[in-house]
Amino acid sequence: MVDRWRPDRVARYRTILGNMFSDVWREGQPVSWLDVGAGYGEVMEAVMALAPAGGRVLGVEPMLPKAEAAAKRGLNVTPDYLENSGLSGIRFVSLVNVFSHIPDFDQLLAQIRKVLVPEGGGLHRDRQ
Repeated sequence: MVDRWRPDRVARYRTILGNMFSDVWREGQPVSWLDVGAGYGEVMEAVMALAPAGGRVLGVEPMLPKAEAAAKRGLNVTPDYLENSGLSGIRFVSLVNVFSHIPDFDQLLAQIRKVLVPEGGGLHRDRQ
């Protein structure tokens, strides 16, 4: 498989996520972020550029060549499905261009719920 990582996607996601979560970045607190279906890691790279130091940005990607390509760029991507990742303590979860690959949305949401911290990302102070 050819590495199809695209820097223009990183820039686009950085702009979108920068605006969408500007309050989170302004807080200056480390975040835990998981990108489900991380692909080549463009969303992860955008989050890493925006997030304050000290957090963790992780990805899960079931397609091994994509996960390996992301790992070669130094990204922390688990080459597996979310249900097998063993992850927990995550504040934010992103899914970009993933829904068309999901056979059971209820199951996916249950898996996401398991990895999120109780307050999750969508319930922090500025979004209540």
